[in-house]
Amino acid sequence: MRAALLLFGQARATDRIEANPGVSSLSVIEKYKLDVYCCFWDEPEAHKSIELFKPKSHALISPDVFPAWKAEWWKKWSREVGKVQDVSHRWPRFNNEILTSRDNTLRYWVLAHHGIKLLSGGYDLVVASRPDVGFAIYPEIEHVLPDQIVVQDRWYFSYIDHIFWGASASMQKLLNWDKMIAAMVKAEIMGKYGRRPMSLARGGRWLSGENTLALTIQLSGFTLAKRQFKTFVIRRK
Repeated sequence: MRAALLLFGQARATDRIEANPGVSSLSVIEKYKLDVYCCFWDEPEAHKSIELFKPKSHALISPDVFPAWKAEWWKKWSREVGKVQDVSHRWPRFNNEILTSRDNTLRYWVLAHHGIKLLSGGYDLVVASRPDVGFAIYPEIEHVLPDQIVVQDRWYFSYIDHIFWGASASMQKLLNWDKMIAAMVKAEIMGKYGRRPMSLARGGRWLSGENTLALTIQLSGFTLAKRQFKTFVIRRK
């Protein structure tokens, strides 16, 4: 089985990861002989992570491009949702939010979109993870059905964005900026689980990281295949 690991997100805690390889992605890379690819924001910590993980290919994206991506998200999302409901009153709040969970979710997808394009070489399986994930209980990474995306079995989608995997073609389809927007349009119009609009669902946390990933998986035609393993975030000292 040829498998790749795509690490993307904001690079953090590189020194702690290097000092604790047995609980980090470094041990997973070694165990499964994964080819590594990285896509980070172009910041000093990212350069340290590139040196640590030694990817086959990597991309460092300037944070300056994010406002344009955020504006594009709203333009595409509001154009479709606006056909059935007025969302113009939500633009000022959305536009003025800085470094909130919504912004962080969109930053996550910008890097996912760029990162998945780095992969080449005909992999059977692609694993996606953030660079600072630690493992309390290790995942057994194995073949899955084409319509499955494997996530950890935690309450209410918690931590499913820490690490997940699927067949290469499935992950290429999933980690796509426009695919995510289309899924969030469906979630808003159809309502969360067929009930209230995503933005109004109690506990829905519109555009939160876990919900956005889970809904994009489900509304893109994939099945959440839950497995028993446990992750945590490796923190700075």
